[in-house]
Amino acid sequence: MPSAAAPTPVSRLSRFGFPEIRGSGNFLWASLIQGTGNGLLLAFQLVYFTATTAMSAVTVGTALTLSRLLTLPAPAVVGPLMDRYGARRVVIVGNALCAVAFFAFLFVENSWQVVATGVAVQFGTAMFWTANSALVSMASQQGDRTRWFGLIRVIRNVGLGVGGGVAALATSAAGITGLRVLVIGCALSYAVACVLIATWHPRAETDQVAACVRAVEPTPRASYGLVLRDHVYLRLVAVNVVFVLAAMVLSFLLAIYVVDALAAPTWLVGVLLIVNSGLVIGGQSVATRLIERHPLTKVIAVASALDALAFAVYALLDGMPQAAVIAGLFLGMIIFTAGEILASPGLGELSVALAPPHALGRYLAVFQLSWTLGMALAPWLFTTLLSAGPRTPWLVLCALSVIAVPVVRSLPERLVPRGESAEQDAVPSGAAG
Repeated sequence: MPSAAAPTPVSRLSRFGFPEIRGSGNFLWASLIQGTGNGLLLAFQLVYFTATTAMSAVTVGTALTLSRLLTLPAPAVVGPLMDRYGARRVVIVGNALCAVAFFAFLFVENSWQVVATGVAVQFGTAMFWTANSALVSMASQQGDRTRWFGLIRVIRNVGLGVGGGVAALATSAAGITGLRVLVIGCALSYAVACVLIATWHPRAETDQVAACVRAVEPTPRASYGLVLRDHVYLRLVAVNVVFVLAAMVLSFLLAIYVVDALAAPTWLVGVLLIVNSGLVIGGQSVATRLIERHPLTKVIAVASALDALAFAVYALLDGMPQAAVIAGLFLGMIIFTAGEILASPGLGELSVALAPPHALGRYLAVFQLSWTLGMALAPWLFTTLLSAGPRTPWLVLCALSVIAVPVVRSLPERLVPRGESAEQDAVPSGAAG
């Protein structure tokens, strides 16, 4: 696959870091609508089940956790399906499964039904996220795939923000009825996204091209063994686990640290999250435009260093005066978001570019497992580290981010699929030219 070179500008928007989007309107609308649907229930799934059934919060929480544990291997199942049937079909089925499962929330009455619907949602979600990077590749033209990863991230953040705002209004104004409306809205969003992807005709139908190649010439057999022998790709997966743990800070560590350890007001957490979302939405495309001439490995290494700096700032806030705490929280969030903006498109690009086309599904499945593993580990890891002291989780995250820097720099700067020669190791980044 070609490396991420700067695309030739084809519109005024290209100078601001946007890719050429003609012919991909359905894909963009599907991303926005699905992101909005996710935002509707992102913070209210537990609240919905406890409000509409006789189950306690502990029972619902246990059932939801069990559903996630049962679907941890889901990406490994999705990978071969993607290699056989193509990314678009996998996403269509995944979205349809989520639509049916969310609609079934309306009829849930006991814990086993929470587990069953939760498994369906998690499996459908795994189908979407495993294949989504391939859809980005199908939408892109030569050289602008990194821009596409950045654009899709911005669109989904906008959708999450809109959905979260609507959810807050609905629950405050209509109570249980509002919660039911949110569930219906979420189900409909996945159904609409399913139709949009099914009727989308990308300019480069990757699935059809791959099928034609397989028909005229033999290709190596796709297997997970091929991925596990690819030491370069496994290093990328390990690095991504570190970035996943960093991303989970916003969900599982920031609030409890700010409120309990720093004794800062609860509203400050919401403001910090708004700062994060605003910077991503406003700065992602411009940042992608500025960094695309640099090797992605260097950009991601800088992003990891910024994460380490942000976590070091947060570790120093314990015991500081309140004014210094507030200033430090905002400074750390700005630094952290800068790292997030730099890393996300590059990691997505590398996950596709370093995978051989004939085994792309299995490669992306292993990459998605890094997200599954990181999200599963984060709640336990952060709470365990917090029990050892308020600074401990930040220091551990800082150390992991520092360690990730040389690992990222060991990845090749030339974005060439590695699967056909997985026994070879990485070319050191300094030697690649």
